[in-house]
Amino acid sequence: MGRIGNAVATILFAFITTVPLVISPSYGQYQRKETPVVTSAIFGIAANLTAREAVGTISATHSPTSWSISGTGSNLAISLGPNKSGMLTAAASSGTYNFSATATNAYESGIGTVSVAVAADPPPVNGMCGATNGQSVSSAPTTSLCSAGTESAVSGTGPWTWTCAGSNGGKTASCAALLASASALPTGVTLSAIDGETLTGTTNTLTYFSGKNAGGVTFNSNSAWLNNQIIIAVWEEEPNSTTEVGYDIAMGNNLYINLAGPGGTGSVDYNVIRAGGMHVIAPTKDSNTGFETVGWLGTDEPDLGQGPGSGPWAYGTGCMTSTNCGYTEVQYLYSGSAPGGSGTLPYPIDGRVNFTGDGKGVLQFESSAGSDFTQAAPFLKYSDINAADEYWMTDTSASGSFWGACEVFWNNPSAAPCANGTGLTAAQAALPVNYEANVTILRHIQQVNNLGSKPIFADVETGCPFTNGKCITSAQFTAAAWHVLIAGARGIIWFQHNFSGPCIDFNTFYDGSNPNAGRNLYNCVITGTETLHNLVQAVTTVNSQINALSPVLLSPFANGYVTVKGTVTAMAKYYNGNFYVFAGSGQPGTPPAANQSVTFTIAGSPTTTATVLNENRTIPVVNGQFTDTFADMNAVHIYQIP
Repeated sequence: MGRIGNAVATILFAFITTVPLVISPSYGQYQRKETPVVTSAIFGIAANLTAREAVGTISATHSPTSWSISGTGSNLAISLGPNKSGMLTAAASSGTYNFSATATNAYESGIGTVSVAVAADPPPVNGMCGATNGQSVSSAPTTSLCSAGTESAVSGTGPWTWTCAGSNGGKTASCAALLASASALPTGVTLSAIDGETLTGTTNTLTYFSGKNAGGVTFNSNSAWLNNQIIIAVWEEEPNSTTEVGYDIAMGNNLYINLAGPGGTGSVDYNVIRAGGMHVIAPTKDSNTGFETVGWLGTDEPDLGQGPGSGPWAYGTGCMTSTNCGYTEVQYLYSGSAPGGSGTLPYPIDGRVNFTGDGKGVLQFESSAGSDFTQAAPFLKYSDINAADEYWMTDTSASGSFWGACEVFWNNPSAAPCANGTGLTAAQAALPVNYEANVTILRHIQQVNNLGSKPIFADVETGCPFTNGKCITSAQFTAAAWHVLIAGARGIIWFQHNFSGPCIDFNTFYDGSNPNAGRNLYNCVITGTETLHNLVQAVTTVNSQINALSPVLLSPFANGYVTVKGTVTAMAKYYNGNFYVFAGSGQPGTPPAANQSVTFTIAGSPTTTATVLNENRTIPVVNGQFTDTFADMNAVHIYQIP
């Protein structure tokens, strides 16, 4: 048995035919016909050749992706025909390969033709939780337990747990449902679904990546993994060992988007990613691609690189004329065809999620505040997940330009910095809360242009992404991450490259995890007294908190549950009979005062206790109100309220 990627191949050697050879008498005494005899053998066990009194063997060897045949003999010369090796790949994992062997001794020779039959077992299928996973129910669930795999018995009395066992070596998924609260929602509170989902009772369906894309194509089953967790992705890492994949797992990351080295070339190996438990939205498909690849990367920032327009475009070349061709590019990369588009894509159009990330073109240059954003809309149409980056804490050009001002005030175009063209001050621009605009403006573009509800991811830098020497601190990127989730993002993309500053590095998460990293990068001080290792620790902490709250963040929004008095943004969720309020200091384009006191008013006017998560403290709620302090622009508090 030999493993082909994730498939198991059985290779059988069987004698096909013989070709009689007439051997001239060596001593003028006789004439004889003889051929090698190849005995049937299982893969990895030698077949035997005989020719008169001489003996020999044909042996098969294999690696995960190839087979080869060799021959040796005693008093017998063996030569092999041309088809003595072959590739075993997921794309061509079955078939028949023929080769010939010639056995020769002092008396005679003969040719035997041997067939190598490659029959691949079905590929591994991962177990996958069904729609009931993560839902709040009143009794032990019996339906929609698994969307893939074999379901186990349900155990527990609320919460309830079960597993969905994979097949053919696939992974087993662990699933759970919670006991629903019998209490009704407070008056004035309504629930709404997160992006891409629909509301069923008091829960979200979490089936977007199991349905159909904008082109009507059913998503590939590999993409369904994206349904059930808040995505914490890393942009353009280069994992080339199990150790490096292990660093990401230890940090709490769960997805790679783009890869710094092409898959399968030695820089990045999909086998290593798969074995380590990570997933990837990949730029290319190769012979090692498997279930770890949940999507394809169309391109990055076509809104800036090719611009808004439908001019002719070719893969590998770009715009073929002076006419902008960004619309042609994204349509071709999404569907494999577009008027004016051409070229061979590095991945198949196979139903896996297609992701294209945009930039300030969509967020600012192609979006006029107060408009319907029709110029930006085509870039969002041809992507199953939308994201666009503006790194507010490190982009020094964000201040002094009305473009940035009109983004943060996209829903209030009469605001002075946008309306009069003065732009944002440095203090107004460099705010973690401004990252919320990177999410809310995309949602608005989708809504007003009838693009459907699609999940939105948000980019957050962890170092120095420009050549201006400006670097973000761990407190700032932690706050920015929470703000994009407050805005409703379903995923975070950590941009971990340092293009300037004291620690120029393009593998900061790995070098900050490895005490033996070259150039002593592990201890390199990037901002203040923070080292790359401190950066990794900070990302690990916030990732852990986000992963722990993933079921809550994937639950419905509780509209009308909370109002605030103070310069903060807040978002409420309803999960398993409890409400959760996420609040972050500042409002887009508006710096908060230091140590501001913020009053929260919650629906139903209960007298109860709010637990402040991750802070080991509680706050009394009296007649529906409580007060808390927000120290600075990086302050974020999360409250659980029964």
